[in-house]
Amino acid sequence: MHITLIDDSIAFDGASPATMPLGAAEKSFALLPGALAKSGHDVHVFNRALQPGVVDGAHWAGWTGARPPKTDALIAFRKAELLNFVPEARKRMIWLSGAASYLGDSPHRAWLATKKPIVVFMSRSHSDGFENLDRLRLALIPPGLDAPFLVEAIPEPADPPRAIATAHPLHGVDWLVELWREKVHPILPRAELHLYSAALEKAGRGEPVAPAFARVAAIVKAAVGANVMVKKPLADPAMAEAFRAARVHLHPGHASDVYCHTVGESQSCGLPAVVRPRGAARERIAHNATGFAHADDDAFAMAALRLLGDEATYRRMSNAARAMQRGRSWAEAASDFEMHWG
Repeated sequence: MHITLIDDSIAFDGASPATMPLGAAEKSFALLPGALAKSGHDVHVFNRALQPGVVDGAHWAGWTGARPPKTDALIAFRKAELLNFVPEARKRMIWLSGAASYLGDSPHRAWLATKKPIVVFMSRSHSDGFENLDRLRLALIPPGLDAPFLVEAIPEPADPPRAIATAHPLHGVDWLVELWREKVHPILPRAELHLYSAALEKAGRGEPVAPAFARVAAIVKAAVGANVMVKKPLADPAMAEAFRAARVHLHPGHASDVYCHTVGESQSCGLPAVVRPRGAARERIAHNATGFAHADDDAFAMAALRLLGDEATYRRMSNAARAMQRGRSWAEAASDFEMHWG
């Protein structure tokens, strides 16, 4: 099949996850084309990639590459107007990476009503509440995991014990840091909390950031004495190693979480998690098996302390996470896309 994928966000290509940190949505778009090409399809990608080239068998044409007059399957990423990128398409999909509510706006509704695409969601939480006013075909296709997160490697937690957080700074990081200062650090003062965030790392270097980040940046700065450390996000190979060196992934959860990609990645590496059951966070772990889901502050803190300080609990949940959560590759995700083109 001839497959066309289109995204008009930022510059990246299929090789980017191995060499630079990417947002979860962009990483998904980067990794699907190669998986489809390996399945035998003729795959062509149009986005802001600076240099045309072939990655894992998929052709990345850049934004100005010659558009095909027709295609068997068109996958438009996030924006409904991209459904018109190729004049003739046997199947059209709009692949969503955020809340679907914007599709109800007039311009988007017009494209949906005209092109009748299959709407692709990443999780059950993602699709909840979507008003399918145009009676479109819906698909639930969880993302795959990049190869570094699928490696069969036994985690080796660092000493002192380390917690990791990867949430967006405006999605509960202020709450998490204050909980750490008040309820975790006083009981286990050796433990460290590593916050992976480009915006917070930038603020920590004194560079200007958007005003919306000022409050959380100040809270993080004030927590240095509680072993709260800001880290620059890493490319996938290094991020997988960071997960294997930690003892717990702390995720505050947010209603806008449509998949919680990094929790899925860390679970695959054998890192137990403690999450607040908001958005898709409750779908990424198996409560009491691969981690804990607690809405209560005290219960959340006690679960974090248990994984940081109790070797038996950590090992049991780490082994369970590796056994239960590892294994969904992008080849499997590509196969799920193929099922909807029959």
